[in-house]
Formats: sequence, structure tokens, C-alpha cells
Amino acid sequence: MKVLLNENKYKSLKRSNPKIYVLGCVGRSGINFLHSKLDSHPEILIMPDLSFFRSIYGFKNSKFYKNTCSTDENKFCKYFVNYLYSNRKNDLEKEFLFSKKQRKDFLKSLNKYINKNKKYKFYTRLFYAFHYAFAEIRKININNIKVIISHEHSSHFLQEYFKYIRNVRFIIMIRNPISIFAGLKFFNISRYKKHPPISLDFHIGQIFSIIKFLKNNKSIIIKNEIMNKNINYFLEKLEKKLGVKKTNLIKKSTYLGKKWSGDSAYLMTYSYSRHYQTQKKTPKNFHLEKNQLKRTLKVLDEKEIILTEVLLKSIYKKFNYNFIIKDSLTKSIKGYFYYLTIYNQREGLNKNFINYIKCCLRRILLLFNSRKIYFWLGIS
Repeated sequence: MKVLLNENKYKSLKRSNPKIYVLGCVGRSGINFLHSKLDSHPEILIMPDLSFFRSIYGFKNSKFYKNTCSTDENKFCKYFVNYLYSNRKNDLEKEFLFSKKQRKDFLKSLNKYINKNKKYKFYTRLFYAFHYAFAEIRKININNIKVIISHEHSSHFLQEYFKYIRNVRFIIMIRNPISIFAGLKFFNISRYKKHPPISLDFHIGQIFSIIKFLKNNKSIIIKNEIMNKNINYFLEKLEKKLGVKKTNLIKKSTYLGKKWSGDSAYLMTYSYSRHYQTQKKTPKNFHLEKNQLKRTLKVLDEKEIILTEVLLKSIYKKFNYNFIIKDSLTKSIKGYFYYLTIYNQREGLNKNFINYIKCCLRRILLLFNSRKIYFWLGIS
């Protein structure tokens, strides 16, 4: 399947409101890089990694939610904004409120929009109110905006948009699964000195979820490896697909208009005193497919490669990725065996036997129903 930008056609919409797109991915696929390009376009409104429905899920499972009254919309908005303000400080790719005054102004604007058009569902009004309030505090003329893009980092929440946003469209970034796995493993080991079992489970569950989503829903599909061959040509094609004007501004990488240097796990230096990281200068051709593969093979061992290629075979076939290890029945058996045993509390097994069983059970459940990943992960 040849993919650069492959969009199933939607019926044309004659309306003055901005078109709504949701930007999703299958893990560490370069979604923040694409976000940084979209941030620069004058006809596109995109908030720093809002992850709207994932944020609501996190909020409703936090101490902040206990102080709200579910029937009081303004109170919900107040504590939801406080939750985001508290949890996103110093995170370059997520923070959008930088002072108490700005938080107050945003909340005032949010309540103004949320109290309009009460006939619509609360989450529908909240979604639009968030973006309009964001535009207001950033002094962006919403009348100049043709496209609103919501960055939803977790694929498990993509289905929620169908319930609340009419005529929503999707942009999905994909990448070779072993490159995703290698980047995640390298990130965890570099920052936390280990690659925990739960990380593998979340990674696999994310991709299971997006596979199912792509089977049933229309999307613009962006292949990381093709995007990086000629980024400027790709961006021109994307502008045309989105229906926005061609501009050189999109060639800049920014977050809230400030220069963004990237977030490759292989180039990061980490500071525990702050959430965001600084990046070393990106070498020439660093993101080309052949160079990605070289890094991947240095990070993953044979068991991890087999596990990934067996479990995610449908991604390989659908998007023409090549197997590192030839496909066979023996490989398939090994793949599922490794899935149940790799990173599975193997140290001190006698002491952690219960955790070992829980991990096996969680992974079996993920195979059959990845959409319930947050419930299954709770089993740990």
C-alpha cells in the first residue's frame, strides 16, 4: 500500500465554521514534530498537546475532580483548568497557561463560550470553548482560522470524538513498529534506567487500538518514513489536503510561536528539575528511514524484534514495512511466547509470582480488547 497522504473522501461541507481534525498516532511516530509545523500556520489553530479526552479521563481520576459537582458546568470547568494548569507547568509541548492571571482570563473566556448554545452536549461545548478561549488569550482572530486541529496523543480516545464533534476528520501518523518500540525503550532506559512491563503493554495496546480504528474510520494517513524523505514537499501536500493557503511559515518548527528543537529520544538531555528537555543539534539525514533502522537494531534484541513483528503483522502488511526476521510458524509461536514473558517481573520471580500472573493476564486481555487498555493496565 503506497501512502503519502491517503484520505478517504468526505462529503463536501458548506459551512463557515472551521473544519475539525484530530491528530493521532501509533506511539512515538513524530507527532510532536508535525504538530510543531502546524503550529506555525496562520489558518490553523492547534493547542499544545491538548489530548482533550485523555485529559478529561485523567482529570476525572484526580483529586481535582473530587472537588467538583458533576451537574455544575462552571465548577467543572474551573477545576479542570486548575488540573491542566497544575500538571503542565514547564512542559514545553503541553503548557499553554503561564501565569495565574492568564489562567483567570482563560477561565473567564471559557465560561463565556460554555454558557452559549446549551442545546449541545457539554463536552461538545467544552471542546469548542477551549479552542475559542485559547484563541482569545493568544489574540488570534478566530475568523481567520479555517482548521482546528486537536492533538490527541492516545489512540484509545479517538472514538470519543464521534460522540461529540460533528463531521470530525482524523490525521493519523504511522511508523515502523520496531522503530516505535526502540524509541520508547531508549527513552525509558535513558531517563528512568529501566523499561517497565507496563510500558510495553501500553505501547502494544496503543497500536492494537489504532489498527482497529484505521479499519473502520476515514483518515488522512501520514507515514513517518515518507514524510522525512522530503519534508517541504510533504507539507505542501498537507496544506492542500487541509484546504489552507500555501505559506513558508509552515516550514518553521514552533510551539506557541516559539522555536521548537525536537523531541527525539536519541538526542535528548534530561533534567529532573523540569518536565521538558533540551535537544542536541539534529545531524543531517538523522530521520531518514535507513538511519532510523540502524538505531533501532542497536537498541532491540532478537526477541523484541520477533515479538513486535508477530503481534503487529497487520501494520507491516498494510503499510509495506519489511520484516527483519523472515515470517514463519516458529517465529509466530516465539512471538506470542515472548509477549507473555519479556519484561514480566522476571527478577525475583518467587517474590513476584502474583505480579507475574497479573502481567500475563493483562497482556492476554489486551490481545482481545485493546480499547479497555486503561482498565486492563489497572490490573497491575
